[in-house]
Amino acid sequence: MIDANVWSGSEMKVSAELIPYYTAMAGAGVSMRLRAVQVTKLVEGGSSNAKGYGFDNVKDGYEQPEAVVAQEENVSQETQADF
Repeated sequence: MIDANVWSGSEMKVSAELIPYYTAMAGAGVSMRLRAVQVTKLVEGGSSNAKGYGFDNVKDGYEQPEAVVAQEENVSQETQADF
């Protein structure tokens, strides 16, 4: 076995087992259990982008304003200071 960091853009085949379930609280659902993975094209390192997630033509879409991003970073820093 070789250690590798699999990044977005990698291509692979995946085998999974679907397990149906029912609980009184949650109702019915399906659980997917990973059985095996074969990496056919390995991409290591780099940065994530939309193309790596299958969004080839990202032209129109929502972009979060800078003020909101800065505000979220401040909240994140404040909550980390408590720990």
